[in-house]
Amino acid sequence: MIKRLRTLDLDEIDRIYQTPHDHRIYGHGHHLRVEQSKLIVRWLVDWMKLRTVVDLSCGNGAIANAALPFGATVTLGDFAPGYPIQGPLERTLLQVDPMDLYICCETLEHLDNPRSVLDTIGRRAKWLVLSTPIGVLGDGDDSNFEHQWQWDKEGVDEMLDYCQLKTRVFVSLDSRYLGETYNYGLWVCEA
Repeated sequence: MIKRLRTLDLDEIDRIYQTPHDHRIYGHGHHLRVEQSKLIVRWLVDWMKLRTVVDLSCGNGAIANAALPFGATVTLGDFAPGYPIQGPLERTLLQVDPMDLYICCETLEHLDNPRSVLDTIGRRAKWLVLSTPIGVLGDGDDSNFEHQWQWDKEGVDEMLDYCQLKTRVFVSLDSRYLGETYNYGLWVCEA
């Protein structure tokens, strides 16, 4: 299932993303998701000896910076001001050199055309670490006004397959059992 929830215009997006997001203010589920994502990035960078890591919707940069102890070069950016690379992902992805690993965590559901962005990532990165909500509390519509899309695991898998990104690892972190809103899916994909 892939469902368009709403369309945000550029003025709304500018108003919402005036500063990079910080996962620490969004509850235990986001904290667990970030910690699991950091473990996955450390494992992948170390295991595959990846040297270039890029995250252009990085929030506070915690996930990508987990690669630094392994000698990786990390490039950070965000839609919100505060990083050298700033602006819409559709544009900033084309401003960086091809990379070993691209991190796209809690971003896809905010984009106007997520499949196009995944396709661009698949052409520019060897590996992708992706996280996105794949279920909401009560299985209703996602009420987060920042989210333009809602999907289940199969919907995300369909987009990844279309973009020829091969899933190598999948993890589900269901924060609904903590009384929170989301079940998060985390993928490790090879281009």
